[in-house]
Amino acid sequence: VNILTSNTLEIEWSEAVDLQAAVDPNNYTIDNNIIINTIVDETETIFTLLLDNDLAAGTIYTLTANGIADCEGNTAQNTNIQFAIPQGAEPYDVVINEIFADISTPEEFQLFTLDLPAAEFVELFNRSSKTIDLANWLFIDSKDTVALDSYLLLPNSYVLLCSDSKTELLLEKGFATLGV
Repeated sequence: VNILTSNTLEIEWSEAVDLQAAVDPNNYTIDNNIIINTIVDETETIFTLLLDNDLAAGTIYTLTANGIADCEGNTAQNTNIQFAIPQGAEPYDVVINEIFADISTPEEFQLFTLDLPAAEFVELFNRSSKTIDLANWLFIDSKDTVALDSYLLLPNSYVLLCSDSKTELLLEKGFATLGV
């Protein structure tokens, strides 16, 4: 979910979906009394939702989609995604919580009994009550400086920063992940 304005959202499906179902506002709900007036198809995977009232900063919303099928006939049932209007970060709102920098750990640590994939990462934690967008934050190590992509880090949530080539490994284990 991308927030375009305070009353306009953009959603993107991972593959083409049934157009008739995807533009039907009855197939979506947003909590906190947000009503979807109209849905406009931009492409076969991207849709714009026009809302009848404004989203409020500091509120976490849940968009639920039902009855929307892809071209193979797989139908979304109670598919939820959380989103929020991001707020500015103050010092110490987001902290480095863990650094996993050497995957060649001694056998006595039993790394694989922890069910962690062989991937180096830095874990960020949002310790604030705000939703913070990590867009254009800089991640600097001894070799590179990378501007982070947009990622909404919800309050009291974690995200792992890892190389682009390792994101899939961590996502498969259920970790929120951002490739750098």
